[in-house]
Amino acid sequence: MVILSISLGTISAQTFLLPEDERLPTFTFSHSKNPKQIRQSVYKVRIVSKDFIEKTNSINLADVLKTQSGMNVVEDNLTGTYTLSMNGQEGKNVQILVNGIPLIGRMLGQIDLSQINLQDIEMIEIVEGPLSSIYGANATAGAINIISKKNQSSKLSGQIKSQQLSIGSNNSSIYLSIPIKKWTSNLSLGRNFFPGKSFEKGTLRQTDWMLKNQYVATFGVQGKIKKTSVSYRLSLLDETLKNKREPYKEIQVKEKDGQFYEVGQFKANDIHYLSRRMDHQLSFVSRSERFERIEFQNGYNYFSREKKSLIHHFNNNQVLLDRSTGVQDTTSFQSALHRAIFAYGKPHLKFFSGYEFQSEWGEGKRIMSSSQNIWSASTFSNADFEIAKKVQVNLGFRTDYNSRFGWSILPNLQFRRLAKKNKKFTTSIAYGQRNPDLKELYLNFVDANHNVTGNPKLISEMGYNFLFGFEKSQDYSRSKIVHDFNINANWMSNKIQLIVTDPTTAQYSNLGNQHIRNFSYGVIFEKGGLNVNTRNLLTQTIVNKEKSKFSYQATINASQKLPKSKLQINLNANYFSNQNYFSFNSDGADVGIKYLNPYCLMDVFLSRKMGIQHRVSLGFINVINITQLNVSAASQGQHGRGAGLLTAGLGRTFQLNYQWTF
Repeated sequence: MVILSISLGTISAQTFLLPEDERLPTFTFSHSKNPKQIRQSVYKVRIVSKDFIEKTNSINLADVLKTQSGMNVVEDNLTGTYTLSMNGQEGKNVQILVNGIPLIGRMLGQIDLSQINLQDIEMIEIVEGPLSSIYGANATAGAINIISKKNQSSKLSGQIKSQQLSIGSNNSSIYLSIPIKKWTSNLSLGRNFFPGKSFEKGTLRQTDWMLKNQYVATFGVQGKIKKTSVSYRLSLLDETLKNKREPYKEIQVKEKDGQFYEVGQFKANDIHYLSRRMDHQLSFVSRSERFERIEFQNGYNYFSREKKSLIHHFNNNQVLLDRSTGVQDTTSFQSALHRAIFAYGKPHLKFFSGYEFQSEWGEGKRIMSSSQNIWSASTFSNADFEIAKKVQVNLGFRTDYNSRFGWSILPNLQFRRLAKKNKKFTTSIAYGQRNPDLKELYLNFVDANHNVTGNPKLISEMGYNFLFGFEKSQDYSRSKIVHDFNINANWMSNKIQLIVTDPTTAQYSNLGNQHIRNFSYGVIFEKGGLNVNTRNLLTQTIVNKEKSKFSYQATINASQKLPKSKLQINLNANYFSNQNYFSFNSDGADVGIKYLNPYCLMDVFLSRKMGIQHRVSLGFINVINITQLNVSAASQGQHGRGAGLLTAGLGRTFQLNYQWTF
């Protein structure tokens, strides 16, 4: 049966073939067992399969997205986070969801991709282009939806993974699928440890990359109550980052028997960052005589980040809390979502509509008035129909009321035409919006080294997007080639940027206009055991009439199976030419551009199955040994950063992986 696709917590207007066993509860096109259904969609969609995740030994979302075209994943050694840009747009314009529920806990507008673990993940959907009418705010560049495993096995099954890296990291996890009568429960536990690393010799304690220790756990249960399918998932994360500082000698003057003398004591001011996530998801899916599918989706997310300042006394090896004023801090954010979806379908018309309530609130000393909240209520409708033979039209419409920014109407219009069975033309025109989040509005990050303040006067970013795509596939007797060409233009007004007014002071402001245009060409080649996927992307950004150079990105994902030796070889390479970054003065009038010099990231994986249950693989990460990149300033604003070096990677690393499936 062909039905309309809707994701938990987001709505992805796609179609797919629903299996007879009705896999639950995520209602997305990625569950299609027929890839042609994805090709028939009007949206530009990529699927990262479980097989690809395993063959690249990916632990978290950052590991996967590093290999994908149009994605630029940046590792920040100062904050210990991994951030993203997608087709030239910042990660704050990309909605990241797990089973359709939006994730919270952004740092400077970005979610730390290394906190999204993949130990119980079935696949990842990447949808490009503005999707505000479907996914709501924060999706002006696209969306990444992570789909968890929902096994329907009648027997106990599971998987154990272990990964060791030459830099001292070790990652391990266990996943279990446990049948309970007509229900199935899933449990996964994992630990990811990175000891930190420094490239400079002679340092005693301080590292360029902070020590990171993560504990993760997920639990899920799926089943049926009469004719209603029920699914629940709980995900937990506990992460510690340790920023060890260099020791210093503190001199104290003491008196004994009327004599004064100096006593030296070695100390270090260390900082620990403790992050915690807790995500609940509950879904009910049923049918009726009138509706092909009725779904109620509920989610609750909690995120907290604690800054713990410590004093390490080396004379007696004691570690005590720093009692100085304002050096300890905990900030927490929570969100709740409820959505109802009603889907209806006929051979030439797929339609769904529904409503959504979402609330987010934050608490902490750094938040203005110690507590702030934002809530929104929305209604949405989406229709997919044919107006002529081989011409498919998708029309989406969303009405949203936000407690801080009032009413907004978000339309979306897309066309798809199949000229022949092997040719596809796609055109999209959409209107997008991104509302400022709680941190941009109300979070004041003020201490001895920082003075970053929120701005309650911020207004929403507004934008238009145009997308044209052409795809042609050619089948031969033993091979297949797919050509994919796209033009993408995005215009944004009221763009929100962090304005730096001096080395330690900054504030969020609306700066005016931003125009990003992309041109991409990709080729997929398949023959026997060889699969090659390449994509070339040209991007130019214009901010307030200041043009950057075109930046170029080339991506290749290649795999080769060697049947006789049962060996599989995977190569992932990502080349970046000069990457563009903008800087601004205090009023945003003076715009400067800096360029990150060209570099290439390359990973190679060798894997071999040992029977049915065991797989061993060897990975060579960052083969070219990229550690630092040059930053050059072509033109510079009053307060922008100039030329210099940027710490970019951990260097060449070897990893050994073992996987046991039972």
